[in-house]
Amino acid sequence: MDLVYVEYALDNIQFRVNVAKMSDKQDFDSKLQAVLRRVYGEQTELGSANRLSGGASQETWLLTIKGPSAPDTLILRRAPEGMEATEESRAIGLPSEAKLIRRAEAAGVAVPEVVHVLNPDDGVGEGFIMSRVEGETIARRILRDWNLPSPRVFITSVGTEVYLADAEGRLCLDERFAQ
Repeated sequence: MDLVYVEYALDNIQFRVNVAKMSDKQDFDSKLQAVLRRVYGEQTELGSANRLSGGASQETWLLTIKGPSAPDTLILRRAPEGMEATEESRAIGLPSEAKLIRRAEAAGVAVPEVVHVLNPDDGVGEGFIMSRVEGETIARRILRDWNLPSPRVFITSVGTEVYLADAEGRLCLDERFAQ
């Protein structure tokens, strides 16, 4: 797989990313199947890899698996187009996210199990594979479907700003949390 280094700026933040060129979906699936075989054994087959909507700034894929020691489904969290976070970016990066999930699990928090953190030799970009947990991740759907009231607090800008509703329901920046 060819890697191309791309530099760009967004909101006055410089990024340098490695872009993994994928020739096509078949190549991606083949490399992903090789990863799954290393994790779950040679009899493991990738049934399908379908990109899900949502996922904010990262890709989320539903993987269906066939094999004696593999679960039926897994989730792949992957940087878009194989992009990787760099030290210059504000994002923690997917390997760090996987490490945080593992630490949360070790502390007793109910989280999906991280089964494999991708490495450059895997050839599918930066990311990790984790168990699939049934549920809803889109806040708007949760509020609507569960008939919940609107949230009182909104956390934005990757948690650097917190807005609280005042007595009249207007959102106001809470300076105690601002950085």
